[in-house]
Amino acid sequence: MIRSLKKHAHSPGQHGKNYHDADDCPKHFVERFLFHIKTNLIIIAEVKKFILSAYKIVAFFIKIAHSPMPIII
Repeated sequence: MIRSLKKHAHSPGQHGKNYHDADDCPKHFVERFLFHIKTNLIIIAEVKKFILSAYKIVAFFIKIAHSPMPIII
């Protein structure tokens, strides 16, 4: 799921100054930022699905408990 973001070599002066590491490059910062947002959205979606399914189960049991003839399990 999590893919490594490839670093590529920057030639001196490519961004106006010599970036020794791709992490310093603003372009890579934006790429990493968007990548983190994407992974966080996936995690949030999974958590939301889990909460909704848990809510449905709880609602089902509450409905059974409040029915006129409770089903004994």
